[in-house]
Amino acid sequence: MPKPVYIICAESAVEDKVTSKHSLFNIIEKVVAFKTDGKQPPAIFSCAVSAVWRREPRDDCEFETEFAVLLPRSGERHSIAQQEFRFPPGNQIARFNLLFNGPPPVDGGGVLEFQHCIRKKGTSEWSTQSYPVLVEEIKTEQLQNAGAPA
Repeated sequence: MPKPVYIICAESAVEDKVTSKHSLFNIIEKVVAFKTDGKQPPAIFSCAVSAVWRREPRDDCEFETEFAVLLPRSGERHSIAQQEFRFPPGNQIARFNLLFNGPPPVDGGGVLEFQHCIRKKGTSEWSTQSYPVLVEEIKTEQLQNAGAPA
């Protein structure tokens, strides 16, 4: 079974097409979620999540992978993307990238957890690595009151 190397979340990522080197910019450790009165559309949250796995000697088979997110307050798990893959001959690592661009996947303050899971195709046991992002929830009334004179 492949071994986890790392998973990380950043504002953006690029890959050099010649060297295949991967660069992540502005690592995300904390986000602020603004709780609105429901009349305003939710803000857009963009991030790049990168997960890397190392091949083990007996990993010459097909795998299934999945990116998921666990919501801070409820702990609800939402699958974001799935794919099947096989390590190419000679490759010892596999990198999986997710570009997320949408409403913030949060239901309140706490810890938002990005997960990347892998399993041999046809089996039920997943190996998982996760990346926590702290979520600070601010109500829009707090912002309005912060600017008012005392």
